[in-house]
Amino acid sequence: MFAKTIKCDICRKQKAEVNHWWIGFMRCDSVTSSVIQPWNDEIAEAIGAKHLCGQECVTKFVSEWMQKVSA
Repeated sequence: MFAKTIKCDICRKQKAEVNHWWIGFMRCDSVTSSVIQPWNDEIAEAIGAKHLCGQECVTKFVSEWMQKVSA
């Protein structure tokens, strides 16, 4: 059995067992939306899921989404 290495999609920090991470999803098509939710191993594998290590990286994720929506 192998362990998958998960890294933050913003700062590239590696996820440890005890971290309190978040998952983000961003849509910028006909329905513009952004969703942030607490870490869930199953949802983390979903297509388009962004792995976020904490408040600072969640804030950067939301900021990027806002820039794309207002462009």
